[in-house]
This record gives sequence, structure tokens and C-alpha cells, in this order.
Amino acid sequence: MEKMTFEEKLNRLEEIVQKIDSNTLGLEESMKVYEEGMNLIKDLEKTLEEANAKFANINNSEEIINKVIK
Repeated sequence: MEKMTFEEKLNRLEEIVQKIDSNTLGLEESMKVYEEGMNLIKDLEKTLEEANAKFANINNSEEIINKVIK
């Protein structure tokens, strides 16, 4: 799978949910897109966790700077 942005992954996940909800897929296709969706969810969660860690690091740095300045 080619590298997708966070937004592209989220859009693809929404497409998958719509496909599954439509009840037009056979069992094998449903399982295939379900697996893809689960992989996308894992990737999205990992990206969000990394972003949260970066923001926490930035906030900690700002707190340290503010303590030093005061």
C-alpha cells in the first residue's frame, strides 16, 4: 500500500464503513475490507499517539522555559 496521509486513511476508512453498511458485499469481500479497515484504524491510532507524545513534549518544554524565565 502506498503511503497515505492521515486524512487519506481516514477517508478510506469512511469508505470502508459505508461499503460494509451497504450490505452489498459478499462475505469474502466484507472480510477483506474489514481487515483493511482494522489495519487503517491501527495506523491512525499510532499516528494520533505519536502526535500526542509530540504535543506533550512541546508542552513540557514550554513549562520548563517558563520556570527558567520566572
